[in-house]
Amino acid sequence: MPSWGTWFPYPPVVGKVGPGLEFETALIETRGREYANANLSNGLRRIHIGGANLHISYLSQWEAFQRLIKGRQGRFLFRLNSPLFEMTDSLIGTGDGVTTAFQLKKNFSYAYGPANETSEIVRLPVHDYPPMYLPNSPRKWLDTEYVSVYLDGVLKTLTTHYSVQREGGLITFATPPAVGQLVTATCKFWILARQSQDFNPVEATSEAMVAFAVPDGIFITEPRGGLT
Repeated sequence: MPSWGTWFPYPPVVGKVGPGLEFETALIETRGREYANANLSNGLRRIHIGGANLHISYLSQWEAFQRLIKGRQGRFLFRLNSPLFEMTDSLIGTGDGVTTAFQLKKNFSYAYGPANETSEIVRLPVHDYPPMYLPNSPRKWLDTEYVSVYLDGVLKTLTTHYSVQREGGLITFATPPAVGQLVTATCKFWILARQSQDFNPVEATSEAMVAFAVPDGIFITEPRGGLT
């Protein structure tokens, strides 16, 4: 269990759920010209969960979660079952014969423009968590998984060759990778998130009051400041 105590209570995969990046760009106009000031160089993830469905049998858990989180106050782990929350064979460093610790990160490179590779630091890998199930169902939406680490494409053995800092995302080798060895990693990951508003209702979607949905316009967002 993470130090902040909880994760979002279910996988919002149904409805108009959609992730994006927010940059908070300030547009400044001076002498007839417009200048852009990016307040967030790497952006913060913002996920629209309006339209996500809740069965009546899970309604009490939604309210319990809201009472625990208290609107925008609480922090929690969040992810979608989506490639956007995964990294595959991502280069996290190159061996120098001395360094043993490498930070997980997901790399991005746009194929149809100038070469401009960026990366997202991954501080919350999905690593050795208990299985998570769909509400009131034996079906898993996230199984117990582990971070896989490779040296020059060769899979190394967890605990024997490396360890994983689950809250922080550091990979630490028992022996420093040799000079020039490429260190890559594959894993799913969470983000630390908060609700973007204090009022987070649900709406009945049937006259029989057996199905509910999160209304349009409800968002989850990454807070500024990282793991706090």
